Amino acid sequence: MALDQYAYFALFSRHIPADDMTSQLGISPDEVTFRGSRFTGPVTVPVDHSWRVVCREPGLRVDEYDMAGDHDAG
Repeated sequence: MALDQYAYFALFSRHIPADDMTSQLGISPDEVTFRGSRFTGPVTVPVDHSWRVVCREPGLRVDEYDMAGDHDAG
């Protein structure tokens, strides 16, 4: 059985937007969601803002992830 694993660090807040989290932490996230944002697909609306640094690269250990590198926010 194949097993895929990944690690991430995430912050969630109902009051602090992802941009403010980025400003306070000083690093850019890989993924963000915005509370109450609209989607063209399913009718799912996030109940909070989220900010995540995610490493899904196979074989890379958490301590090898480049936290200061360029990441695509999405």
